[in-house]
Amino acid sequence: MRSDDDDDGTPSHSPGWDWQCPRTRRRVEELHFGPGGLLSSNPEDIRDFWAFFERLRRFQSRKPPPLPTPSSSRKDPSPSLGLPPRYHALHRINLALPEPRPRRGDPAVPRERRSELFSALLHYLDFAQKRSFSKLAKIRRDRSALPIARYREAILSAVARHRVVVVAGDTGCGKSTQVPQFLLEAGYGGLACTQPRRIACIALAKRVAYESLGQHGDR
Repeated sequence: MRSDDDDDGTPSHSPGWDWQCPRTRRRVEELHFGPGGLLSSNPEDIRDFWAFFERLRRFQSRKPPPLPTPSSSRKDPSPSLGLPPRYHALHRINLALPEPRPRRGDPAVPRERRSELFSALLHYLDFAQKRSFSKLAKIRRDRSALPIARYREAILSAVARHRVVVVAGDTGCGKSTQVPQFLLEAGYGGLACTQPRRIACIALAKRVAYESLGQHGDR
């Protein structure tokens, strides 16, 4: 049994529920990672979440306990708006988490631990979303700076009108990494990109996956 802190800084006890226990973490991953879950089952994403979770818990353990709210300010000044009487950091996150359906025979997450986990998941999703937007903005700037970017519409128009199109350009202009993305974004499917060597093929696939934030999966 471990003693931990909830979001409000008050200690709580959950017998048999230890965040450091591999079985506990596997249970959380089964509920919220992978198909039908909120997060990817990629091992790197799972490691990122647990590292974020540990940092968040350390940060919350150092936070001073909340000051008591004066009785005069506990009433909602504008009940018609439905605003909460006290501000919480989660109120600025425009995300919602569905309650997972537990499978028969699986241990349920304790109530106080569920609120702690959902708070961490919301903070992590918000953090990951902002990180992705920042990365995407940089990728867009880098892609628009490539020489081939100005020929995007001309290439798509040529592909739409002809069965065979030859694109020639200097090394590094973006032929291999950008043309497949132009076609994917235009709605083409069943694309194949050949390379003379396996290393070049792997490097190209990783680059396209990085630039598209992995949204094309294994295509």
